[in-house]
Amino acid sequence: MIQLSFADIGPVIIEESACVALNSYRQKRFEFEKAGVVAGFKDADGAWHISRVMPPSKNNKASRNWVYRDKASAQRFIDREFRNSSGLVNYLGEWHTHPCVNPKPSGDDKQMLTDLLRSSVMAIDFLIGIIVAETGNACCWAQRYTKDDIIIYPQQDFRLEK
Repeated sequence: MIQLSFADIGPVIIEESACVALNSYRQKRFEFEKAGVVAGFKDADGAWHISRVMPPSKNNKASRNWVYRDKASAQRFIDREFRNSSGLVNYLGEWHTHPCVNPKPSGDDKQMLTDLLRSSVMAIDFLIGIIVAETGNACCWAQRYTKDDIIIYPQQDFRLEK
């Protein structure tokens, strides 16, 4: 389990099962990037739990250094998780891989979350981004939509495996 915190959003807990899933999707040498969505819930204490990780879809478009996540596959995953949890689990953000040792979100990665925040109707006003490196190192950042601006919270680095 990974515990992070972002101002104005609160604690974000990446559950152990989600860490195991993300670690299993690491991009290996010469593989194309992989991507999916993350889902979870807010507990009674106000912490956000990332509890579900969508596997990479065969419908994603990718190369070694970029990936476009398939929207229809992601929507099916979120709909299924929402239904199976009686409405508790919902979309919280995106994950993808980078072919590197220590990942950091690119300008394109931040723009993707900005575009999603501006164009989507959601129950939350923020999204979480996770990038997994081929080494098992990972980073998480958050972006929040306000009526005036997009706030980008600094990345927090962590390791997926012990």
